[in-house]
Amino acid sequence: MSTNLAHLSQRLDDDVVLSWADEFAHGLALTAIERDRRRVLPHQELAELAAAGILGCVVPPTWGATIRPSTWLELIRRIAVADPGVAQILEVHTTAVRTILSSPKASAGLKDLVRAEVRDGAALAFRGVDRTTADGPAIQSTLTAQGATYRLDGTKAYSTGAFAARWLFVIARLDETRLGAALVHRASSGVDVTDDWDGIGQRSTGSGNTVLRSVDVPADRVFELGPDPAPGSILLGSQAIHAAIDAGIARAAFDEGLIFLSQNARPPLGSGVDRATSDPLVIVHVGQLATRLRAVEALFAAALVAVDAADDDKPDSVFDAKLAVAAAKTQAGEAALSISSEIFSLSGTRSALEIHGLDRHWRNARIHTLHSPHRWTYFHLGNWVLNGQAPPPMALF
Repeated sequence: MSTNLAHLSQRLDDDVVLSWADEFAHGLALTAIERDRRRVLPHQELAELAAAGILGCVVPPTWGATIRPSTWLELIRRIAVADPGVAQILEVHTTAVRTILSSPKASAGLKDLVRAEVRDGAALAFRGVDRTTADGPAIQSTLTAQGATYRLDGTKAYSTGAFAARWLFVIARLDETRLGAALVHRASSGVDVTDDWDGIGQRSTGSGNTVLRSVDVPADRVFELGPDPAPGSILLGSQAIHAAIDAGIARAAFDEGLIFLSQNARPPLGSGVDRATSDPLVIVHVGQLATRLRAVEALFAAALVAVDAADDDKPDSVFDAKLAVAAAKTQAGEAALSISSEIFSLSGTRSALEIHGLDRHWRNARIHTLHSPHRWTYFHLGNWVLNGQAPPPMALF
């Protein structure tokens, strides 16, 4: 890509960031099909994000940033239209940074380090899930105190973005009852990140495994994860980003599908028209898809307003934002799946040729929407509306 916007780091405001996102996404889209086809990791693209100072935008205004949370989410949606894999890497970066900055048990020095690092263009990757058997505990990795340091051991799955991260944020057991978190430099001895991710979609996220063998971590980069859940806005932010990614996939599938339909599709035999775009049944179906997409983007816009209004000191505002995000996330995921699939039925067999890359939208949507089942989101929504039963604070809701 030719984008070179390092000057942004001197004037990061909402309008400038979104303008930059549009230019960055344009270049990103030009190489998205090739990255997907060859499973090429987006090293250069992430380097551009870092050079522009964009990675520092993850810090909320209350912690020193200058853009609204909604602007960060909209930036991710625009990037997801071009390449949802890059957008997903920004999701794990967001989770890592905001979890550390919000923790009452993380030291002031650690928080200062994180702020300074992201301002310097460092990416963080969140490593929470262990590679386990079906019978194994959720977290098997361990942090063992040894004087002024801790020893970190374990194997983490779904290492999205770790290949390009300067720091890994790792959750591990301090003992049988307590969980801890550690900030580990990617270049530390004993850290082995393997790009062995072979999912059908989101191919360029680098979501393979990370092996941690006797990694020394300074004690001031380790803290205990308390029994209380993370503040609502942290989980809320993660779920809102998933909504942004799915909304981006839905928009990309629709826009690229319409281009193919207009330029390459043939009308069905017996339709009585000479162009696919003149087929009345195709016109009706496109109208239905367009309406579905407009609804999703309206729900996402409403969620952005609610996220900006959410305040951890005002639980009602966080809960209202969760409702808005839940509605946007479920509908965005379902629209991404349906639009990316149905566009083929409108465009014919040639639309499924590998050269066009339209299949990547469905594959990306199918993989990404597996992160948290919508059936549980609907359960929590229904249980609240019908029975007044609020979901658990850490529910994927």
